Amino acid sequence: MGKPKRLTQSEVIARSVKEKHFQQTVKAVAQAYGWKPYHTLHSKGSDKGFPDLVLIKEQPDGTCRLLAWELKAEQGKVTEAQAEWLRLFALVPGAQAAVMRPSQLEELTAILKGEKP
Repeated sequence: MGKPKRLTQSEVIARSVKEKHFQQTVKAVAQAYGWKPYHTLHSKGSDKGFPDLVLIKEQPDGTCRLLAWELKAEQGKVTEAQAEWLRLFALVPGAQAAVMRPSQLEELTAILKGEKP
């Protein structure tokens, strides 16, 4: 067996971020760029697997953009129910459905700013 891979500082930080804090950060960034977020606060009694954050924003052409994101800690696992909801959201024309992790903060910020599809 070889040496374990040495983690970069960014990787160490990303692995230490808890899902709850990551979600708060993403929601705040989304709101700062004009997105309307929905998060089920208490999921007891709700259908299993619904994405952590659903975001919608009206576009200049009068249409809306929809993001359905399952937010996971760096090592968090996606359940079958979560994967199924994401699969269905991805079938909605123009919607983006994805699992997002703390290591993707720059990428998701670019998406929320409108710099990346």
